[in-house]
Formats: sequence, C-alpha cells, structure tokens
Amino acid sequence: MPGCCAFGCSNRSESGKTFFSIPIGKDDRERRSIWLHRIGRKDFVPSKNTRLCEDHFAPEDFEESRLQGKKKLKPTAVPCIFLHRAPTKPRKAPFPRRPPQTAAIAQHSVLLPVEADMLPAVSDNTVDGQGSQGQSQELPALASTFSSICDDQADCEGMQQELQEPSASQSTESSDAYNGGNDPAVPDSRFVAENQSPRNQPEVSSALEHTFSTGSLPDNGAPDDPLNELRVLKRKLNLVRRKLAKSEAECSNLRKSFSGLLAEDQLHVLEKGSMRGCAWSHKTIQESLKLRLACGARGYDYLRDNGWPLPAERTLQKHIEDIKFTPGILEDVFSALQAKVATFQTEERYAVLMLDEIQLTPGLDYDSTTHSVIGYSTVPASDSNTEPVLATHALVFMLAGVTSRWKQTVAYHFTAQSFDATSVLETLFDIIRRCETIGLAIDCITSDMGGGNQAIWRLCNIMATKYGRPRTTCPHPCGGNRSLHFLADAPHLLKNLRGYMVRQQRILLDDGTVAKNELPTNEVVHWAGWLR
Repeated sequence: MPGCCAFGCSNRSESGKTFFSIPIGKDDRERRSIWLHRIGRKDFVPSKNTRLCEDHFAPEDFEESRLQGKKKLKPTAVPCIFLHRAPTKPRKAPFPRRPPQTAAIAQHSVLLPVEADMLPAVSDNTVDGQGSQGQSQELPALASTFSSICDDQADCEGMQQELQEPSASQSTESSDAYNGGNDPAVPDSRFVAENQSPRNQPEVSSALEHTFSTGSLPDNGAPDDPLNELRVLKRKLNLVRRKLAKSEAECSNLRKSFSGLLAEDQLHVLEKGSMRGCAWSHKTIQESLKLRLACGARGYDYLRDNGWPLPAERTLQKHIEDIKFTPGILEDVFSALQAKVATFQTEERYAVLMLDEIQLTPGLDYDSTTHSVIGYSTVPASDSNTEPVLATHALVFMLAGVTSRWKQTVAYHFTAQSFDATSVLETLFDIIRRCETIGLAIDCITSDMGGGNQAIWRLCNIMATKYGRPRTTCPHPCGGNRSLHFLADAPHLLKNLRGYMVRQQRILLDDGTVAKNELPTNEVVHWAGWLR
C-alpha cells in the first residue's frame, strides 16, 4: 500500500488517512512546482503512484459538505504543513477601524506627500500564495510587517499625545494650510506650510515617520481596539490576583485557628482532602491512641467518618505492636488508661477487677519487642518447685466498668497446673492501688470458683460453709473503712445451681434473705418435689 512522500512522515493508507496525488496536468504545472517546492526533497522526481497524505494540508484547503465523510482538495490547495518547516499560524482578521475624522486630523497633524515607493510592494501572486518561489518568499516579510503594526500600537498612542501638545497658534496655522475640506486623501506637497515643515519640527517629523512606517493611525475610540481588550484583560488579571490574595489570607487564618487543635500533618490532610497515603507523626499517633481509648472503636470510627483527620485503626495497631507486653503489670497500658479515665464522669470511675484463667499449649516463643524467649511459668507453683516449668495456663487480670461498658486488660501471668495464691494476691492488691492512683475505684474482685481462686479467697477469709455465716468481704488494701468484695462470676453460679438441682441436693437460704424477699421457706425445692 502507498505511503506519504513527505520527509519524516510515516503515514500509510492502512492508518485510515486520505492520500492525494501530485498534480500532473498541463494546466497544473505552476501548482505542481509549488507542491514540489513545498515538499522540499532534493532531486525528487515523483511518479504516477506518488502520494501526499492529508496531514500536510490546512483545514481550509478541503471542500466542505462532502458526502460520506470523504475529503477532497480545492483546486487551488497547496501543502503547507511539513516537519522541515515551521507551520504557519493562521492570523485573525484585522480589527475594523473607524474612519478618522478629517477635521481632528487637520488640527493636530502636518500633511506630507506620500509617494508610491514609500509603501511595501505586494503582488497579487504573493498574497494568493500561487506565485513563483521568489514571490512566495515575500509572505513572511508581509506577515512580519503586519505583526509590527500590532506590536507598535502603544507607540502610536504616545505619538498622538505628542501631536496634541503644540500650541493653539500652531494648530490654527496647520488648519489654515490645509484646504482639502473633508477629503481624507493626502494632497500634494505644495499644501505643506513652510513654517510647519518637518525639518523645523523634529519631534513631529519623527512621529509622522513612525506613522508611515507602521501604516496605521491611533484609534482610541474603536470598540474592538486591541488596547481596550488589553485593558480589560489587565483588569481581570488584577481581580484574579486580589481573589487569590484573599483566599491565601483566609487559608493562613484558618491554619492559625486550627494550629492549637490539630497537628501539622493533620492540617496537611485537610488541605489535601484525602487521608490516603498520609505519613502520620509520632505525636499524632499518640494523641489518636488516647482518643481511641477514650471514645472506643465506634466513637473513633464516627469521628473519622465525619472528616476528622485521624489515622486508621489498623495504623494504630501497627504502632502498638512495639509496645512492651511482658508478663506482669502492663505499665504502658496504665499510662494510656490514665488519659481515658480523665474523661470519665464520677459514676463511671467505679470498676471491677476480674480474674480469669485460660488454657495454653505448652511451648516456647520469641518476643520481638523484648528480644527474649517466653513460655515458662512466671508465677511460682504451689508445690514450691523452683525449676522452670513450661506454662500451661495464662492468668489474665482485667478491669471492667460498673455503670458504663468498657474493659481493659492491665496484667497477665503464665502459670503451670497450679500457682502460689500469695503471689497472685499481691498482684491483685498492687493493681488495685495503681487503679486508685489514676482515679478508678475498685471495690470488687470477680473470679470463677477454681481451686487456685478459692485459695486466694481463703487468704482473705472469704468462706461459705454449710453451717456458718458466709463472708464475702475483706478490708480494702487502700485502707479506710472501705471493704473489698469477692464475687463468683455469673456463669459459675448458674453452673453450681444447676448441679445442685440435678443431683437433688438441698439449698438453704439464710433468714435475712427469706425475710427480705418474703419467701415461704428457706429451702430451695427441686422441681420434681413440686410435681409430687
């Protein structure tokens, strides 16, 4: 398939471009020479199959309203767009000029003869673009002349001011020297007064020479004057600059207002409009962790959903992976918990200390935060064995709110099949004292009724015998007249009640409970007895 013959053009007919053959008719010799000159290939002899693609023609070279979208060149079309020559930019039509008033020109002008050789010679072939090679080279000169006319428009305005400065007497004499009436044509040099000769007025002479060289007169009143358009654009530019300065001032004031509430990286997120890909500072992470502990997961997500610049919860989790979580009391957790307690109301500061045991698979593991091996028991065994033993259980200490729903793990220990109750009781009392220091009130300990927990109860004189009065309190470790209550958790209470009733054992209530609830008897009867 044929391709384009222009230098540097790789278009082929497969690309969907339209191709045109070079004129070869007898009547098209002149246009053929222009085509070959524009193609600009040395020693180029086209054949009957030589083609030139549509990209080398201007839009005005094609006929309009062609059926089926086909393109056809006009009979006078010549290529003008090539890589080896700069494309000619289409120029706008000149602005319409208001014809100058003869009287006004006569008052402020000096008439000089205009000879034919003072104007640039432009042939018809040059303008039409269909002359010879020498004629076509005159087009850039004509274009530059037209460009200089537009560029020197400002100088014309200054020239007009200079022309208006002469005295009234000179204007009168200049007016008397002109006898052409309203005819705008320039008369012969005999109408130029001797005392108003350009030789006697060098300023006026230079201004008139500039007028003849540019080929235009100043026209400040034309509605389509480029100077007026330039003034409008300048006013618009100044308006945009004032709006920009106002917006920058408002943005600066907003940053100052929020600087005490938000960090610098949070302000950057607000300006960016998105929290994706943001690098959060260490200070922002710490404040976000405090906020997460204070308002919980739902409250934290609610703030983020409403546009608050806060890190995602997964980002917070990644940063707390390096927090030391060694067995025992968690000091870092108490530091964060103190910030959370500071936001509580008075009734929300009452909490319960829960003690629970979970089963583990014995084994060793490496803790990357402490760079140590974990997996051995951290609480002495009840049989006073001092050798390291692999842990089979974990004893977890957790705080929970009484009047509000919240919980927080504050300590843990690894234990074997049994543990020393005295060591665990000391840990319980130490946690209670720390909680009282940060503003929490701990008046109750809840646990199951396992063997190790019952050993802790016995150390505090907590007992419930068949024939004795139950004791469920002991003196508070923080002193005063306060008491520390020990309670079995609800699942184990229900479990014991179920066991007694299934085995049809007797459950006796104390007299105070019977009188307070107005019960008919102090014995809890099995449902089978009711059926009898």
